[in-house]
Amino acid sequence: MTTARIRIGCSGWNYRHWRALFYPKGLPQKRWFAFYAEHFGESAYIARCRSVYQRTTGAVLAPLSSFLLLQGIETVALRVERHVENARRVAEFLRN
Repeated sequence: MTTARIRIGCSGWNYRHWRALFYPKGLPQKRWFAFYAEHFGESAYIARCRSVYQRTTGAVLAPLSSFLLLQGIETVALRVERHVENARRVAEFLRN
């Protein structure tokens, strides 16, 4: 029986830990994309665009940025209530 090892979550072509798992041993890193393109054909270009250009242009958030954004979204209701209450108190103080 043959077993296969599946790696999930790797969308880039230049990860160092892919050496000897996907890229042949001894293949220079500058040839990695060419090897990747030969293996995946036409889909290699879109994979590179998705994994490199979206990330570097900000179209895809980094993991920590995603976490911080979710933290902010989860507490927005409480923060807005506090802002409204503080604004109400300031308005009452200025009115008197």
